[in-house]
Amino acid sequence: MKRATLILLAAIGAGVALGPGPAGAGTENDTVVTSHPGQGGGYVLDVTATPGQRNFFNVDDGAGSPAIVIRDTGPGITDESPKCTQESPTEVQCKPQGLRRLNVDTGDMGDVSRSVSASTFNSFKLGPGADEATVSGRATVKGEGDDDTLQGRRGNQRLLGGDGPDTITGGSGNKDYCDGEGGDDSGGDGCEKIVSL
Repeated sequence: MKRATLILLAAIGAGVALGPGPAGAGTENDTVVTSHPGQGGGYVLDVTATPGQRNFFNVDDGAGSPAIVIRDTGPGITDESPKCTQESPTEVQCKPQGLRRLNVDTGDMGDVSRSVSASTFNSFKLGPGADEATVSGRATVKGEGDDDTLQGRRGNQRLLGGDGPDTITGGSGNKDYCDGEGGDDSGGDGCEKIVSL
């Protein structure tokens, strides 16, 4: 008994984990999912990347889906919202009931984002780095610096390149708005309104 007690104390002193952590426990490099009340009711989800990480996002709230599925298969993802549950180190699922908006901040580095949306308005802030984003449904994508590639799919999107030589392509919607903003930009196919391409 005395020997077992000494081993236990030594493990605690060395910082050894003696049991599983909380379900949402991740690493300091993880993307974090939080939420706050929306204006006029419902709630808003915020998905925020940690600086210095290359992220691979996939957001799916397809029609009839029982959950909003958010994945980051780069560094991983951690749930800090009472509206969501941690399904795996790279996946969080959130309640679709009451969700008004989903904001994704990909942070720096060259990130890759994909969104399949049927009902929720999605907003992607790409940040510095040569980013790639492919989005469906109602969405706004805002590039920042460097050479970004923005691709719309079904639904109506607002695609804004930001600084840098961006490539922007609309999708099958009838109200795609495409603006390269700063830099020597290209594309325009599938865009119903084109500004500065």
